[in-house]
Amino acid sequence: LMRRYYLVQKARDVHVFGLVVATLSATHFREVLEGLKAELRKAGRRFYVLLIGKLNPAKLANFPDIGMFVLITSTRSAVVDSK
Repeated sequence: LMRRYYLVQKARDVHVFGLVVATLSATHFREVLEGLKAELRKAGRRFYVLLIGKLNPAKLANFPDIGMFVLITSTRSAVVDSK
């Protein structure tokens, strides 16, 4: 719970977001993606939409200007949380 609170507080300071769509598992991601884009536009934040099949740290490292990544995927996907 404290980690989630910390990340929400950190997101308030981020200026550039990466909206990562895991294409192998996300089937109905468009509604979520459009909602996130609308909220970020309303907040005056920049964002990039990234379509990635198999997610790994090396792929995300190609975007050093992104302050925080938001993963859009199905609930069945397992994501390893790296600290």
